[in-house]
Amino acid sequence: MSEKITSIRLCEETTGEERRVQTVAIEKSGDLVVYGLDSGPFVEKYHGDWDYEYWFTVPGEYKDTILLLLLKERFSSFLEVEGWLTSKGIKCQRGFM
Repeated sequence: MSEKITSIRLCEETTGEERRVQTVAIEKSGDLVVYGLDSGPFVEKYHGDWDYEYWFTVPGEYKDTILLLLLKERFSSFLEVEGWLTSKGIKCQRGFM
């Protein structure tokens, strides 16, 4: 992987005139922000505007905690983590003793 990723799209759905996009980003401040944007007639009917934005922010000091918890929930072995990193093009170096 050649460039650092600072945001990813969790989902993007379009059904007729309705649209929903949700993204996770690491801000320059180091905070992690999960945000979304819903738009369309349904949103306008219930929120009075064509689009509706929402988000939550996790202070940067907890990013490492989130990363470790997500890895624990997703993987159950050393080889699984290594295989996943390799499949994403993320370099890692193995060590032995």
